[in-house]
Amino acid sequence: MIIPFIFTIFFMFPNLIDKTYAHTDDEINPTEVGPCYKYGVHKMYPKTTATVKYKDTGKNALALGTLYRCACNSEIVTEGRPPGSPIGKYVPNPTAVMGVAGHVSYVTPRSNVKSTSKYTIPGYRFY
Repeated sequence: MIIPFIFTIFFMFPNLIDKTYAHTDDEINPTEVGPCYKYGVHKMYPKTTATVKYKDTGKNALALGTLYRCACNSEIVTEGRPPGSPIGKYVPNPTAVMGVAGHVSYVTPRSNVKSTSKYTIPGYRFY
């Protein structure tokens, strides 16, 4: 009689000791920095395509990238399409020059163009 009761409890509540949770929008990795005044970690949503040029030469630093924007108006342009693909080259907070028909052009100094083979960047969460 006690053994069926124990199995019933075990199968009804399998995560009493080792709790696991699904990813939520409010989940923050404790190793991430919190630069966003609204969410702590920027919640970046894709908005449109963008081209980023070097400020000094006018040559393309990143052509046909994806522009992501947080509710705090922080922007980042990436070469890849996170979270589904690696980020590649990226430019945080470029300066807008013009936007035409859903495509935005930006300029940035060379020191602001970065690169990674990862799917994430500390301080940014991509959706």
